[in-house]
Amino acid sequence: MADCMRIVISMGDPAGVGPEVIIKALAGKSYPDTAFLIIGDHYYFEQARVNLGLELVYDVVTKPEFTAAGITLYQPAVWTGAYDPVGKWSEQTGIHSLGYVRTGVELCLEHKAEALVTAPICKSAWKAAGCEFPGHTELIGQMCGVRDEVMMLVGGGLRVALVTTHAPVSTLPELITAERVGKVLRILAADLQRRFALSSPRIAVLGLNPHAGEDGNIGTEELTRINPAVAVAREEGLNASWALPADTAFYRMLHGEFDAILAMYHDQGLGPLKTLAFDSGVNITLGLPVIRTSVDHGTAFDIAGTGRANGASMVSAIEAAISMAKNEQQH
Repeated sequence: MADCMRIVISMGDPAGVGPEVIIKALAGKSYPDTAFLIIGDHYYFEQARVNLGLELVYDVVTKPEFTAAGITLYQPAVWTGAYDPVGKWSEQTGIHSLGYVRTGVELCLEHKAEALVTAPICKSAWKAAGCEFPGHTELIGQMCGVRDEVMMLVGGGLRVALVTTHAPVSTLPELITAERVGKVLRILAADLQRRFALSSPRIAVLGLNPHAGEDGNIGTEELTRINPAVAVAREEGLNASWALPADTAFYRMLHGEFDAILAMYHDQGLGPLKTLAFDSGVNITLGLPVIRTSVDHGTAFDIAGTGRANGASMVSAIEAAISMAKNEQQH
């Protein structure tokens, strides 16, 4: 086991498509020299495997440890009462999925695993379970003692990090400060070096306004907040552009000019990426002491149990976790 890459996969909400996409990803592809520990519920996992009609050899263990079989499933807590039907979240699915993630993070922090891959959770179920965190990113950040975690999505030939995430557009001018832009830019550059093997990553920094403000004629955030942060970063040796128009930057990256894009807000960055990689995108949390990747889709309760969920994003998330872990070991 010492020579194996150890990857933890948290099942997400067990009543969602998490079990199905994990099985599809593991049964449909070989990952050499890699051992997997799935943190989840055996009932939902085996039900999904039987429904899919896929052969998957795995061990079931009573404590979170990897085995030589290559794929192991650990169930942290036994279900109380009758199981909830597939496709229906509940307080119990929230309690359990929350426990899966916590166990996975703990294993990574204890250096018992090289990376964590997360299947989708249901935020409503977490809230019903009494969780104060709106999602994976915030919970993992708190467990790791990090307050400035950064979201980056990868797919379709793009790497896109975000200065702001799920914020109303009306609040963007106050959220996009020189301090925030500079902080995210440094985290992005550091992780691209350490976990993506890019010695001097070329980062395209987007403007907030159309045409990147046109020298202050269509907004001043580029002049007063974004470019001042870039200036400091460039003095520190970062290879970052001045604020660029978003309508051409993605084309320029696809043609080899940049290694990553720093977008100012959610839809500015993720609209182009999801157009190119709707089924295969990967959500990566930067700025953590542990490697965490995730599928770029939700629980899809409406199709859970039907066999229609696409496993491509889970395959991409697993491959990204393995690649990042290898690069970090060699850094």
